[in-house]
Amino acid sequence: MARAKKHRATKVQGRISPTEALHILMDGGLSGYHAAARLDQAVKTNDCKLWHDGELMAPDYFARLLVIVGRLEADDGWQAFVTGNPVRIMVPGKRWVFEFDADQVKALLSQRKPDTQPTRRKPGRKITGNWRLVAAHRMHTIREEELRTPTAKELCGHCAVTCGYAPDDSEMRDLMRFLINE
Repeated sequence: MARAKKHRATKVQGRISPTEALHILMDGGLSGYHAAARLDQAVKTNDCKLWHDGELMAPDYFARLLVIVGRLEADDGWQAFVTGNPVRIMVPGKRWVFEFDADQVKALLSQRKPDTQPTRRKPGRKITGNWRLVAAHRMHTIREEELRTPTAKELCGHCAVTCGYAPDDSEMRDLMRFLINE
């Protein structure tokens, strides 16, 4: 497997070719394929303007019909091309010269999000023992011995002492409804 040649640092101003734009982004740390994808996205979102034969292209036209691709050539150099989407045969004899503004391409580097670790999702509720079992046992005991139904607040207090966790009154009422209906 051949190693890719290092591309030369590009110091350009004004309008530049897609390949030069690709190399600016690669100098900023992107791989060839990621740089081409970033250029393609930037033109479609109007973050970077694209000219065709000296005329500014509308982003919606580009988004519907064109795509920027990066390709590693046989000589290990990266090239960028603007092609039809889906790939169409370009009209023979017509000039197909696309250009970017060098300053806008360089500005894409500062818009890059820093590489970060994937964000962890918020952890769920902490497991607090089997408070439902403790509450059900206490409720059964009170109903058998005292012949009354305890209040939700009373059972929550018992769970706080026994399990070290006091469930919400509404959670306790839901449990009580479930147990009494059986």
